[in-house]
Amino acid sequence: MRRSILGLLLVLLHLPHGQSDDSADSRLAVCISGHTGEVFERPLTHNSLAANLVKAFGAKKTDVFAELRVDSENDKTKVQHVLTEVLKARKFRLIVDKADKVNKVQLLTQKNTENCQLEEKHVQMWEDVERCFKHVLDAEAEESVRYDWIFRARPDIVWYGATAPLEKFDRMMVSTASQMDHFFLTPRHLADTAFAGVMQKYRQCMSGNVALGTQSGLQGILGEALMAKGIRHRIDIDNFHGIVAYRNAEHPHAKQRCSEVETPIFKKELCMRMLYGDRPESNMDFMKDQECSTTVKKNLDQIAGKKSIDTHTFEGCRGQA
Repeated sequence: MRRSILGLLLVLLHLPHGQSDDSADSRLAVCISGHTGEVFERPLTHNSLAANLVKAFGAKKTDVFAELRVDSENDKTKVQHVLTEVLKARKFRLIVDKADKVNKVQLLTQKNTENCQLEEKHVQMWEDVERCFKHVLDAEAEESVRYDWIFRARPDIVWYGATAPLEKFDRMMVSTASQMDHFFLTPRHLADTAFAGVMQKYRQCMSGNVALGTQSGLQGILGEALMAKGIRHRIDIDNFHGIVAYRNAEHPHAKQRCSEVETPIFKKELCMRMLYGDRPESNMDFMKDQECSTTVKKNLDQIAGKKSIDTHTFEGCRGQA
């Protein structure tokens, strides 16, 4: 009797217990937010998002939402085309905002900054995360139906392997990247805190009520917000296969990112070639079609398998699509 009552309450409150139901019965919202960095509009990036993330999750219904910043009106046109024609995004907003302004490292000068360790660019990042979630809420209100899962990702991530289906994830916790601000997957009943909790805590911090980021740093800020609400989270390196890409291989973190995902099959050199061309040290133009070497194509085929994106769509390391 008690189990029946509990089960009814879980349904009414939309609080699933245990592992998820089959992916084919789930509704998924994918929320992309942040600065595109001229990376999102590259075929390698958005095609891998479509095939290795959106399709791989296996949801019955998936809607894409976006809150993105671009460098110019020209970039805005390119990104809008990707969102509408490739990803069929349901709701999105694009803001022209110079990267050198967005990425300027500067601690806020308001009061209590010693207790609110969040740089200006990171405040903006979490504001964009929160605003993207608002698009999801608006869509739910329009249909009077809630999503089962919501995924958040930066727009500059290349999904080099297929993400695990939704049924593999625990519906009682938030699953994150090792660097938690890169991407995370949350069941719907935990999404309000996952998407808006950081900014809620930041606003409380600026009012002098709480401290934020003084102990955990940037990577732990989301964890702080979740734990404050008693929500568990798990860093999941097995079910997600995404890596942040940059404009070119000369970025100071380019090799580091490839080192972080290196495996016996997916070597750092292969990662660099996939993201930046067969000769990454030459700072090749991403907008040119290039043939992969036979060795690289063979290795990419081994990684991709049947569920991943066709390696011929990889820009910077591909044949004619």
